[in-house]
Amino acid sequence: MQPEEDQERLVQIVGQALDMALKSLVANRRLEGDGLCQDIRNKLQTLDKYRVGLLGLASQVVATYQEKLTKRIQELTSGVDIDPNRLATEVAIFADKSDITEETVRIESHLKQFQQIFDSNEPIGRRMDFLIQELNREINTVGSKASDINIAQLVINFKAELEKIREQIQNIE
Repeated sequence: MQPEEDQERLVQIVGQALDMALKSLVANRRLEGDGLCQDIRNKLQTLDKYRVGLLGLASQVVATYQEKLTKRIQELTSGVDIDPNRLATEVAIFADKSDITEETVRIESHLKQFQQIFDSNEPIGRRMDFLIQELNREINTVGSKASDINIAQLVINFKAELEKIREQIQNIE
């Protein structure tokens, strides 16, 4: 063979090998991405279960507080009549301070936005990272309002799962 023919053949072989390598790389990245997406979707479902759990517990917190406050006041006042209006006011103030409805609504919205991002054909890593920050902000607020050990435990679980998602997102463009 002529040196020119050898060089043309070499370019052709190298081109084919490069094409095969690139196709393999793309296929492997797609496979890895599909696995990451499924893992994140599963974790998002877990977060939504925690959100629902928070809502269920939140509805009980005020009643429990009222019961404990009434009992404690009765213990401290040794049977002296207490003003039911004053007690109701204290319970209302507590209910307002401990209300997590707004945060759970935002959490639900952010979780839905995550699902929509998966359907996008654009790079999604940065948008997911932003939503993780927003979810973290909301769950921190819930934690600061929590006066219930069960809510505090759900907040801890939520944050742990959120951190797992954050780690996975670092592998997504």
